[in-house]
Amino acid sequence: MQNSTNGFYPTPPAGAQNVLLPVSPQAPKVKAKPSNVLLKRTRWTDFDVSKYPESYVVVDLETTGLDVHYCEIIEIAALKVIDGKVTEEFSSLIHPPREIPSNATTINHITNHMVKNAPTLDRVIPQFDEFVKGLPLIGHNSLRYDAIVLEENFFRRNFLCDYVWYDTYKFARQILEPPYKLVNIAKRLNVKQHGNAHRALADCYMTYGIYEKMREIAIATTENVKCIEKYTDKNTESTKLSGTVFCLTGVPCCMPKGDFLKMLIANGATLSERVTLKTNYLIDCSGDETTKIKTARKYADRTGIQIVSEQQILEMLKQS
Repeated sequence: MQNSTNGFYPTPPAGAQNVLLPVSPQAPKVKAKPSNVLLKRTRWTDFDVSKYPESYVVVDLETTGLDVHYCEIIEIAALKVIDGKVTEEFSSLIHPPREIPSNATTINHITNHMVKNAPTLDRVIPQFDEFVKGLPLIGHNSLRYDAIVLEENFFRRNFLCDYVWYDTYKFARQILEPPYKLVNIAKRLNVKQHGNAHRALADCYMTYGIYEKMREIAIATTENVKCIEKYTDKNTESTKLSGTVFCLTGVPCCMPKGDFLKMLIANGATLSERVTLKTNYLIDCSGDETTKIKTARKYADRTGIQIVSEQQILEMLKQS
């Protein structure tokens, strides 16, 4: 197949398998750097959570460097997830064709001594492919890193790399406020660290955790955002929240986001996707200095908008 380095893969031909390809010395590979185009934030009306699978394989790589075209894989780990539940683990250190630079060891704590007796990647690839068995792959920032690194390393060893990838970084940009680093998202979604940070299997578990949490949020929020206009202030008795406009930033800890929104609507609140001059309260569930918080502070003197916690909202509802 033609080697692509932009992180997006065409649909493989029917019956395609992960097999050895013939070497063609007359057709040297041309290295092309991936585009640095920023990912566009998807509007909820265009967002379809059904495209994100329930069964998949989470993949994470540790490498000798950050150059996606030339670095070598020194550890590969994967989690097989069926219907949202982890069913199998895969993990292997890799003996690279050259020594691991000290700056890479500083990050992932993998030393040359640790990989001295590890198998080479060409021996691990068939095991990895057997583990995946045609399921889509999920990684964090995978479309800009892991997918390209895997393809480059497969190419150098004459293996076909035709996996379908999903990226939790891209997913997060569609439903969450920044920052979008894996550890930041995990902290905000209360996903606990599993094992040592920056080791492949530990990062797989963290990626799995945030993916499932974001998928839950996306389903609930998509359903509720689309019905806000329909249900706000209709068939609801007058309460202290009637006519009050709320906006939310971050993810509630007390309950799923969808249930939190439904609770506000059921009590007569009007919801807004963004902070406007008509917004009365911004509910801060992020713990970060988000764009919505900055906007609310900017409007505070003009509109009297208040930034409140989810606990304050719960107390407000008890009194309403």
